[in-house]
Order: sequence, then structure tokens, then C-alpha cells
Amino acid sequence: MVAPLTEYEESIAFYYELGTTITAWADVEKSLLWIVTACFPKTAQERAALSFLSIENFRSKMTVADRLFTFKFDAAKHIDQWEQLYSKLEKLSSLRNHIAHYHASWYPHAKPGRRGALIPTISDTPKFRSRRPQPPPGSLFLRDIVHARHQFNGLSRALEFLVYRAKGKKTQLPISFAQVGDAPTMEQLVRQIRPLLAKQPAP
Repeated sequence: MVAPLTEYEESIAFYYELGTTITAWADVEKSLLWIVTACFPKTAQERAALSFLSIENFRSKMTVADRLFTFKFDAAKHIDQWEQLYSKLEKLSSLRNHIAHYHASWYPHAKPGRRGALIPTISDTPKFRSRRPQPPPGSLFLRDIVHARHQFNGLSRALEFLVYRAKGKKTQLPISFAQVGDAPTMEQLVRQIRPLLAKQPAP
């Protein structure tokens, strides 16, 4: 049994995990780019990448990737897996938007792991005013953010593995890299985070 995170430790952990999770989404977008370039011969891949990266809206990028991959590999066995990954892209892109656009708020009286929260910009006003405000429904806490990072990492690896298979190549990475388990418990998080926090100077 390990001691819970202090408020100071949790504040560092919260923003550290938030940063690494947002960075993990960049790998998803990179892997989606690989899906697109796999649909073109080598001589056209650079131009395809430049055109794809000029699309600003992510859902538009998803649509373009879907049409290209489906057209290129319509008769191949990879389509079923692509459709599954596309559904995950839709779901996790919404989660990414929450993480990127919800604003951070602090609840010092909450229990460890729930002091820091990403809360929706617009939420229902509680009927009764509390001396100790509570985060609104739909808020994301430390464990939620870490689990999102694991999901983003798994999705990016799954997209990369699909590219290799579509090209008839083998990857050096084990398939387990694309698997996502349950969200870590708070005790597991503390054991992972505390060694990193020990290297930080005290306030």
C-alpha cells in the first residue's frame, strides 16, 4: 500500500499526464498520414502527404483517408480492420477534443486523483450551492487522462500495423503494442509517477 498523492504531487502529475496525452494524439495523426500515403506509389507519396496535411479539420482528414484506403484496398482483407479502426478514430477524436478544449479546474477538498479536473466549458448549474464545489458531470480526472493516452498509443500502433500489412511487410514491433488494457488504478499511478516526482525540486 502506498501513500496517496499529495496535492502538490497531484498538480505536477496532472499537467505532466495532460501534456503526454496530447502529444500521444500527434502520433495518431502521423499514423493516419501513413494510411494515406500507403494508397499511393512512392513517387506520389510526398505530394499526397503535402495535400493531406493542408487539411485543417481532423474529421475531413478522416473522410479523405477513408475514401482513399477503401478505394485502394476495396477487395483486400484489410477493409474490415480499417472500418474498426475508423470507428475508434471517430470515438477517440471526440475524446481528444475534450482533452484539448475542456479547461482545467482544481478541487483541493476532493480525494486524491480527483483534485485536478478537465471540465466542460458549458455544464448544468447545480440546483444547490455547495461550500465545496464539485466538478460537473463529464469531467475528466487523472486516471481518465492516463487511460486516454493509452488508447491513443494503442490506436496509433494499430494504424501503423495495418499499413505494414496492407503493404505486405512485417513490423519489428509486437502486436501487443496495439492492445489497450483497463485504466490504471490510483495505486498503480502513484507507483509510476512518484519516481518521476522525486526528481522535481520542491516548491
